[in-house]
Amino acid sequence: PNSVFPASGNSNFFVDIVGDLPVATDYQSISYWSYTYPRTTAFSGETRKFFSVANSSLASKIRLDLSGLSFNNPIVLAHGDVPKMLTLSQNGAVYTTVVTNSTNGVRQDIVYQDSSTIRLVDQLVPVNGTGTFTNFNVPANMTAPLLMVYHPSLQPASSAYATYREADYTVVSANIYELYQQFGGGITNHIGGIRRFARLFYDQASPKPSGLFLMGKGLKEATIGPEPGTRKNATYFAESLIPSYGQPPSDVCITSGFGIGSEWAPAIPTGRISVRSNQELDDYLSKVIEYENQQDPNSVYNTPNKDWQKQVIHFVGGSNAAQQSQFQGFMNGMEATITDSLFGANVKRVYKSNSDPLDPTILASVTDRISEGVSLMTYFGHASPTNSGFEINLDDPENWNNAGKYPMMIVNSCYNGNVFQFENSRSEDFVQEPNAGAIGYIASTNVGEAGALSWYSNGLYRHISRYDYGRPIGEQMKRNIELIEPSAPNGSAYLYYETACSQMVLNGDPMVRINPHENPEIELLAENVWFTPENLDLTVDSIEMHILLKNLGRSLTDTVTLEVKRDFPGTNIDSIYFFKIPHLHYTTEFTFKMPMQANIGLGLNAFEISVDIPSVATEQYDEIGNNQIIKTLYLNVDGIIPVVPYDFAVVPIDSVTVKASTNNPIADFNTYRFELDTIDFVGAPSPAHRYALVSGYGGVKEVNPSEWTLTSNPGGDGTLVCEDSVVYFWRVSIDGDSIWREHSFQYITGKEGWGQDHFFQFKKNSFSGLEYERATRHRNFLNNDATVECRVYNGTANSQYNSYYINGNLEEYAICQYTPQLHVAIIDPITHEPWGTRFQSFNPGNNFGNANDGTNCRSRVEYTFIYYQNDAGQMAAMENLLTNIVPDGHYILVYSPMTTTYNTWSPSLFSTFASLGSDSLYAGRPNLPFAFFCKKGDPNTVVENCSQSSTDDFIMYALMEGYDYLGLERTPMIGPAGNWNNVYWKQDPQEVSSMDTTILSINAYDGAGNFQFAIDTAFTRNDSIINLNSLVDATLYPFIDLLVTYQDTTTFTPSQVDRLHVLYSPLPEAAIDGTTLYTWTAQNNTVAEGSPIEFAVDVKNIFSVDMDSLLVNYWLEDENDIRIPIAYPRQGPLLVGGVLRDTITFSTAGLSGINSFWMEVNPYINGST
Repeated sequence: PNSVFPASGNSNFFVDIVGDLPVATDYQSISYWSYTYPRTTAFSGETRKFFSVANSSLASKIRLDLSGLSFNNPIVLAHGDVPKMLTLSQNGAVYTTVVTNSTNGVRQDIVYQDSSTIRLVDQLVPVNGTGTFTNFNVPANMTAPLLMVYHPSLQPASSAYATYREADYTVVSANIYELYQQFGGGITNHIGGIRRFARLFYDQASPKPSGLFLMGKGLKEATIGPEPGTRKNATYFAESLIPSYGQPPSDVCITSGFGIGSEWAPAIPTGRISVRSNQELDDYLSKVIEYENQQDPNSVYNTPNKDWQKQVIHFVGGSNAAQQSQFQGFMNGMEATITDSLFGANVKRVYKSNSDPLDPTILASVTDRISEGVSLMTYFGHASPTNSGFEINLDDPENWNNAGKYPMMIVNSCYNGNVFQFENSRSEDFVQEPNAGAIGYIASTNVGEAGALSWYSNGLYRHISRYDYGRPIGEQMKRNIELIEPSAPNGSAYLYYETACSQMVLNGDPMVRINPHENPEIELLAENVWFTPENLDLTVDSIEMHILLKNLGRSLTDTVTLEVKRDFPGTNIDSIYFFKIPHLHYTTEFTFKMPMQANIGLGLNAFEISVDIPSVATEQYDEIGNNQIIKTLYLNVDGIIPVVPYDFAVVPIDSVTVKASTNNPIADFNTYRFELDTIDFVGAPSPAHRYALVSGYGGVKEVNPSEWTLTSNPGGDGTLVCEDSVVYFWRVSIDGDSIWREHSFQYITGKEGWGQDHFFQFKKNSFSGLEYERATRHRNFLNNDATVECRVYNGTANSQYNSYYINGNLEEYAICQYTPQLHVAIIDPITHEPWGTRFQSFNPGNNFGNANDGTNCRSRVEYTFIYYQNDAGQMAAMENLLTNIVPDGHYILVYSPMTTTYNTWSPSLFSTFASLGSDSLYAGRPNLPFAFFCKKGDPNTVVENCSQSSTDDFIMYALMEGYDYLGLERTPMIGPAGNWNNVYWKQDPQEVSSMDTTILSINAYDGAGNFQFAIDTAFTRNDSIINLNSLVDATLYPFIDLLVTYQDTTTFTPSQVDRLHVLYSPLPEAAIDGTTLYTWTAQNNTVAEGSPIEFAVDVKNIFSVDMDSLLVNYWLEDENDIRIPIAYPRQGPLLVGGVLRDTITFSTAGLSGINSFWMEVNPYINGST
């Protein structure tokens, strides 16, 4: 009303924001406002005027008298019910016209304008060249479209990008100028064009669009600060290829508020690549293609290819100690998230802890890490005018040398993400760098508050690592905001959280994924296994093994089994250890102790290490090959072992030189004590007891017959002249040590081979069902009852704990895949040893149609036969095993890990179990696990247990009764032989009229010590096998052992074996002998790379057989335990007592770190030397 205006006609207007809500008030910028007021018709010389008039209540027309006009050729339009042009009549300085009342409302608009100021349209151009808009209506069959909006100047590169993305998405490309016309009211650079276009697809597509990708640089509209906005600067207007939303500009807000339940989050995951040219866009596409090729799930999974994808770098700044501590706390929380499932990252911290610049060595290590590849780089601190924009400076991205291994960057600071300024931001510097830099950059376009940024990035980490693992980064950002909004605190913090969510903008492709993996991939490498302590001596009672396991894929959240088998040198003894690994995100170092066992462990120990074998966890690339290794440890503890005569040797001459070899053939000077007697060294010695002391450097130590000293008469003649058929025991150790190694031999004129002809020699045999009684020098039957313990678990969660034990010793465990299966163990009634599966050359006859035959499950012999219940052929094979192959009297254990699919069993299988004595396994039972045990042929021995519910795990116990009339005795391995000659034996029954039965089995083994076949013969009192080589060819089977089976069902007293002899032609033996010292030209343990090293040491033929040639292997093992052979030809003959000394020269070029040099004399190759 007129009353509010002063006489001058001037008035001031004020805008006040009322803070009457429980939230912080925002700062407001008024972009447009208008008000309506009454005025006169005097216009003060204006050439254009817009006003409105009310209908006359007195007449049908209104007369207007206008003055103060500056029109040469005025045009007047009235926008009433029918728009019309009005005629003006001039009367001096006053122009008069008449306006007819509007019938469409009570007021109508009037426009006056000088015709000279009207823009003339000289040409009409049809839209799209056709006069029609692109039909963006969404087809019914369109799924999850990817919307790509491009500027026409970028059309060639954007078209190539769309073609690439069409391999995985339905791409809808839209020219931004058409969006202005079709959706933006024809206003260039109006964000409504993009927003309404996106809304169309959001409303009509099902499922909703997967992404909105803006391709082109955008500039802010408003003039804030010294830099102009696009509204009032033509240059900036033209440079803004794809506009953004609001001030500060926010791509997030373009699709927010579409009714998705969140006002903050974009309805469509959104990202922008802020490029200005086709070349920049082509360069970025090349990076994306290269980056995503690295994510091929079918590519090779190993450390060189995939380890970089698990790497994350955290940078922390701060202007003072308090801020540094606060920011570090934020980042530590993010680290806890990203290192956990499912990403399982390895985080490198680069934390600023004071105002000093970071150590250059630290920055150099960061540069090296970036060059090798990083998935994610996150910064928390202040923006800075450094190359990186961080308070911690980094090298320019053009120097990163990280082609194909580009990180996603998340920057928690102010302004670093502002891609809406005319000059390139730090975000664009990193992302637009060709063939280097980052794949994407998420940062605030304006001021950021630390707490809100922390909340945003912590949440985003949770989506990257856990909630939305493997999804596109744009979707992860969207989901993050959706969860933050309802949890944002009230008060001023609410505004900070909303600001963080709207201003953390992605410069990059929203469909990029941060190096996800479909499955875990376990990597076990020899170089990641080591032992401590490094310096071993006889004061050390245990060895600590360290195993570093690595997961190159998705976090492994299930429990897997680690198995370590230790093979001791020179024996058939081994130890097996089992451990449970509860999870594996990236790496874990597993450590355990084992006894050193110097009595059997000195020399080269082989450790077979496997993890998740059989494969329970589904892996991405290799289920078997990279899950198992063999690691060797040479226990080079000072010590000495007897070598000639070999244990149980039969020697043809009475003048015997005994020889022993030090564990370390180039050991330092020491004194060694030899002892010899006609009985072993338990209790008092005999009058024949002798000793000798030999001093010298490491290698072969000898005692000639004349060098012995009689213990009972030190001044007398101790010369050793062997008596025919007498057994001699001898042993050796470091003088003053308590660790002895003992051998025995027997002199028989003109005979050579192996023999046991003294009761004390039999102590080294193994016994089952028999007791070796030293005091009475008898064997007696031993009733060796044994217990079987079977553990059965429901479901897959604890599947690896399914197992069985004999006398508390774990025999087998876990499953083979998650397919429902039955495990069958067949147990020998005498030895109580289970049958093993066929594997390589082991148990060649044990293929019973089982699923785990050969290497189909574990890469070792297994002690259950596994049959899949959904495979009719395998189930029939199991029936055949139980019915026709297992002998009566053998024990059978059958159990079903996880579940039993009774509904798939054939009727004959139920009958098979019933014939074995089962009354609990029948058709119609609930599909739950069971365990069944029996002695075949004896239904009274049946023990069975069935789960009663899906949570009912159980342990079943059963007894295997021993025999008091049956027993076994097995000798150590005999050989190697060049030719097998004769076998002799003698036994003495304990009764005059004996019903004893004794069977002698000769078991043949190949050169690798694998059993091949057996020959059985009735064991008469005194008999022989002549020309054994006709039955066992030594060229194929250079090793045998003897197995004696005793039975006496009448008096329960086994026959007593008096002697066993196997005569054969032995093979030659050579040894490294450092007695005369060795040559090693390296002056210390550290040498300059590339320096040549020379080595020489004696190799001696220590046996009584000439060698027609000699093979010596030399090699290096580098710091990663990679074997590097050193060429050395096979040498000519090495006669008895002969010595070979040759100098090996090798280069250290290309070596670094700790390396080892190895020498092996007379190695076995394919079963021969």
